[in-house]
Amino acid sequence: MPRIAQLARKTSETDISLDLNLDGTGQSTISTGVPFFDHMLTHLAKHSLIDLTLTAKGDTHIDDHHTVEDVSLVLGTALDKALGMGSDAVWQLVKESGLRGRGGAYFPVGAKWETARNTQASRKFLLVNAEEGEPGIYKDRHLLEGDPHRVLEGIQIAALGIGATNVVIFADCILSQRAPAQSYPRGTFVGRNVLVAQG
Repeated sequence: MPRIAQLARKTSETDISLDLNLDGTGQSTISTGVPFFDHMLTHLAKHSLIDLTLTAKGDTHIDDHHTVEDVSLVLGTALDKALGMGSDAVWQLVKESGLRGRGGAYFPVGAKWETARNTQASRKFLLVNAEEGEPGIYKDRHLLEGDPHRVLEGIQIAALGIGATNVVIFADCILSQRAPAQSYPRGTFVGRNVLVAQG
C-alpha cells in the first residue's frame, strides 16, 4: 500500500500545495519563499528518504511566520494521512511481506491473521504466549527481557491487524510490568485493565 498524501490549503495569508511519498528516495522540490525554511525541509526530505514537493505562497512581505506555521500544519496533516493505516492496510502489509511465525511450523503470519480477521465474533482475543514453557530452550527470553517494548508494540500492531477487542499476555514473570509502565505514560494504551496482572 503506497504511503502517499496530496494536500492543498488556501487561506487569506497562504496558498500551499504538497505531495508526499514516505517511501521515496529523498527527492524534493521546495519553494516556500523563506530560504532557511526551504533549506531545512530539503534536508528533512533528503535524510528521511521521503519525496516531497511543496509550494507555498504567503504574506512574507509582512512576516514569515504565517508561511512557516501553515506549511507545518499541512505537512503534519500529510504525514498523518500517509501513516494512517487501518486494520485492512496493516493486515495487507503483513501478508505481502511474507513474514513467518517464530514457532516450529514457520507458518505465514498473514494467513494466520486472515483466519482471525474472517472469524465472525463480537469479541476477538489476541493471546500472546510469553511463558517460555519449553525447558532449557528460552528461545524468546532475549526478546522478552532485552526489548520488551518491541514486543508490546508488536502486540498492538497484531491486535489492529486482526481486529482484536482484547489482548491477553500469558507471561511467567518474564515480560515485566515495569517495561510498559516506564516507557508508556498513562493514557497511551487503548482499552480497560491495562497493566493489570491477573492470576
